[in-house]
Amino acid sequence: MPRTGAARGQPAPERRARASSGRSSSGNGSDKSSDSDLLTRGSKEAKERRRTGGQRARQGARKDSGSGSAGSGSGSRSDGSAEGRRDREGRVTIDSQRMKRRRNERRGTESTKRATPPDGSPKNVSDDDANDGGRLSPSEADETLTGDFTVRCLEKAMSEGLQPCKIFGRRKRDRKTEYIVRWEGKAHIANTWVRGEQLRSTHPELVADFDAEYADRNDVVLVKRDWLIPQRVVNVTGIPPSTQLLVKWWGLPYVDCTWEKLDGHSLLPDLLERYIQFDHENLGRSYTAPTKTAHIEPYEPCRIMQSVTKWMLATWLENEGVCFVDNSPQSRHVEVAAAFVSERKWKHTKLATTLIIVGEHDLNHWCRQFARYAPGVNVVEYGGSATCRATVQQHEWSFGGLVSGGETLPQPRFNVLLTTYSTAMLDIVLLRQIVWDSVILYDGSPMLSAEASSLMARLGTLKSSHRALMFKSANFSELHITLNILDFLKRSPESMRNLESRLLNVSREEACMQTAALLAVVTMDYQFCEEALKNQESLNGENVCMGTLHTARLLELSEIVLASKTAKNNGADSTPVKDQDRVSVFPESFDFSSQRYLGFLHQLQALHNLYRSPVES
Repeated sequence: MPRTGAARGQPAPERRARASSGRSSSGNGSDKSSDSDLLTRGSKEAKERRRTGGQRARQGARKDSGSGSAGSGSGSRSDGSAEGRRDREGRVTIDSQRMKRRRNERRGTESTKRATPPDGSPKNVSDDDANDGGRLSPSEADETLTGDFTVRCLEKAMSEGLQPCKIFGRRKRDRKTEYIVRWEGKAHIANTWVRGEQLRSTHPELVADFDAEYADRNDVVLVKRDWLIPQRVVNVTGIPPSTQLLVKWWGLPYVDCTWEKLDGHSLLPDLLERYIQFDHENLGRSYTAPTKTAHIEPYEPCRIMQSVTKWMLATWLENEGVCFVDNSPQSRHVEVAAAFVSERKWKHTKLATTLIIVGEHDLNHWCRQFARYAPGVNVVEYGGSATCRATVQQHEWSFGGLVSGGETLPQPRFNVLLTTYSTAMLDIVLLRQIVWDSVILYDGSPMLSAEASSLMARLGTLKSSHRALMFKSANFSELHITLNILDFLKRSPESMRNLESRLLNVSREEACMQTAALLAVVTMDYQFCEEALKNQESLNGENVCMGTLHTARLLELSEIVLASKTAKNNGADSTPVKDQDRVSVFPESFDFSSQRYLGFLHQLQALHNLYRSPVES
């Protein structure tokens, strides 16, 4: 393609610059620097004109002589490059928006984690918390309750006779501070928001204390959602329609019980019916619950839990102290205790009373699990401050009031008294006034704690024919631990004296082995029970574990005891349960006359003889 003159460019400016530089070289030396600058500047300008001129010439040539396809292709490439720049800019914008959205999501997740209470069993309210109205730390409170409370004028509320007693929250709304106030004598369900300036003018000390404690947080809510749910009716006064109920709320001690009207909460009518039903049962009166009350779904335990419950019932009928061990993460101790108490109440006697002692932090958890597994059992929490215990003694202890001087207490109003280690140590004199059908001691530590071991000696003075120790694991190599457990489970003082007399002339190691083996005889391990029931054919094997074989024998004996007890209760006209009619734990092919099984029974008999006197054995 021929080039035009404009495309070639002219070197005239460069020649003129060279000529002028040649002429100036013969002049004065002072003009050399200026001439050199002019030459450099002229050459740069010439190069710039040549470059721009060449570009214009090439563009004109393509426009004049280029084909339509080439032109369209060039145009498409140009548009494509521009569109590509727009795409890249768009992608950058989208990425920045996506990063911003993810950053906001992370912030929302962190705020949700801060507002969500931690998992696990709820914190038990101590004496200090009871005196403080049950206030929790911000990490344990439920910050979603902000909208559950209404705003109320403080002056109008005080004119109606209400007085603020505690502050349980703070927030900013419309650039004004508001506080959650609990009213004197009212439950947390009646809490309201009040203006900060109004509260400062009437109760400056409440505001000052709260702001000083939570100065580093803007929005604070110290109310837990469980505090708004009634747990049980403690007492009733008045006649309809002026009936007043003394209500205990979930998660709060007895010191926070409040008097409420029957229509104060949707659950109160059902709780009132249950309160009346429990009183009629303990007084031996017939009672028919109305059909309008809420239906309680019965708890249906699994086969393994049913077998363990039958074993507990058989030991109660035989007045034998036992141990229950479950080292699994599920920790089925409370489920076993609830199923045992419920089964005994509905199938044997409704007036049986049980004392259950647990750790300080397990009290609330056990009470909740009893409400789940045994809703028809009247369970009373007994612990906390002296005011809390006095409230229980006044309203829920017995129908005839307290008896002093160590005398026998009249008929209690509860089926289960759930208390703690420290409370049992403090009020052991009061606990001795009741004849307990069962005493259950639970230790939730990985190994049997020293506190539980020392408490067994104090509990040995209680009046009870059946005792059970529930734990996860224990170090039976310590002689004082095994002797404390055996002393707690003793069937009679003579048995312990006979055991101690047999341990006089033996070494410490041999005494530990004998007492540990004696404890294994009266111990039910849930893992062995599960293995014996799920794989019955393994009992025939030569490598069967002795613990599994012993557990199967305990389950078999419990079935025999319950069958004979049922036949005795039905009278002489009833048909006795035959062995072939009863479902056996052992498989049909099991050889009860084998040397292995007979040797196992001989070892058990030798261990039982440790409880007997030397003359009897």
